[in-house]
Amino acid sequence: MSSGITTDWSGLLKMKKSNFRLLLLIAFYGLFLILGAAIFSAIESPLEVADVKNMRDRKNHFLRTHSCITGK
Repeated sequence: MSSGITTDWSGLLKMKKSNFRLLLLIAFYGLFLILGAAIFSAIESPLEVADVKNMRDRKNHFLRTHSCITGK
């Protein structure tokens, strides 16, 4: 009893050299982007957390000194 779905692996294995190189280039480019994003995030994350804390502290100080403004 077959599900009707067949996979033709022989077509993928007989791929032209230029197509294989293109797929390899795309795969490495994707990996490059993912690694670059991870490194950028690791470098920038502590600074971003510090900036958010600083802005939150400044907002709270402003709201305490200017009681006519609500913190909504």
